[in-house]
Amino acid sequence: MPRKASDVSSEGQPTKGKSGGGHIAQSGVVATEACDVVLNGAASESIWYSLATTEKELNLSLTLTTGQTFRWRRTDDDEWTGVHGKRVVTLRQSKGHGDILFRTVPKLKTDELAPFEQSLVEFFNLRYNLEELYAQWSAADTRFAQVGEFLPGARVLRQDAVECVFSFLCSSNNNISRITSMVDYLSRTYGPLIAVVDGVEYFAFPALEDLARIPAADLRTNGSFGYRADWVPAAAQHIIELGGEPWLHGLR
Repeated sequence: MPRKASDVSSEGQPTKGKSGGGHIAQSGVVATEACDVVLNGAASESIWYSLATTEKELNLSLTLTTGQTFRWRRTDDDEWTGVHGKRVVTLRQSKGHGDILFRTVPKLKTDELAPFEQSLVEFFNLRYNLEELYAQWSAADTRFAQVGEFLPGARVLRQDAVECVFSFLCSSNNNISRITSMVDYLSRTYGPLIAVVDGVEYFAFPALEDLARIPAADLRTNGSFGYRADWVPAAAQHIIELGGEPWLHGLR
């Protein structure tokens, strides 16, 4: 059953003895508050949910800024906002033991919560116990034992396959700042608008069919893609011919 708001402190932390274990079974409502969100011209309220993890298992700052993904922006201290699936998601590393709280726009319906949370568990690879893996790697490799303690909670993401492939195409001979700009250009120019949050527009990543129709000249002239401009529509068309998203996800 979801945790009720009465099971948390005023800071949004689970009260002592209430947190339990496991990511899905222990997730639930953490707190409610007005969210400064404009969706189709109307204000929306948002609910915080918990992933029931710790900072040693998932550190957002060490995971979202290391060149794996390029569409999450820091929107407050210990808070990040980006697009996951068809929703804008805000993630908060709560103070104390470091649990991850999340809320979405559009809001989740009751029957959507468990599947969406599972998708976040998959995205962050939370099925695997990172502390146990760190211990194994430290025992097997002296160099990792030296540096691992400085990188607690740094995870390899399991991203959407389409966005991952085309972010990788943008990364050739490039830096994080410029890759971010290029991936943002693809989303902002060719992806559908999801919502406006605190005055910032958030877009879904374009579908393969939309990527295949992009004029390479536009990417070269307006997106600063350089020699990578031809790769985007060509790669999208090739993936479509091989079977599209089902084929791409089947490579995992």
